[in-house]
Amino acid sequence: FYNTLTSTCTTNIVSHVNEIAPNRIPFSFKVLMPAYSDELAYKIGLIDNSIPLEELKKKYHINERALKYADSPFFSKKIRE
Repeated sequence: FYNTLTSTCTTNIVSHVNEIAPNRIPFSFKVLMPAYSDELAYKIGLIDNSIPLEELKKKYHINERALKYADSPFFSKKIRE
């Protein structure tokens, strides 16, 4: 049994990161609501924040190419072609 509010993929990643680098990710409701975790990661510099967040989302959007090569051992290369 686990708590679906405080023990999620996102909260567990935050916990592990903060064990390695204390207080790297501050407490925020955005951690509890994964739909907003990208905003928090952007704000605190965990992901590229040199371009607007909306542009970043478009740039890294999972598209048909990513789906097509999902099981390929050359996935990383294929999605950048």
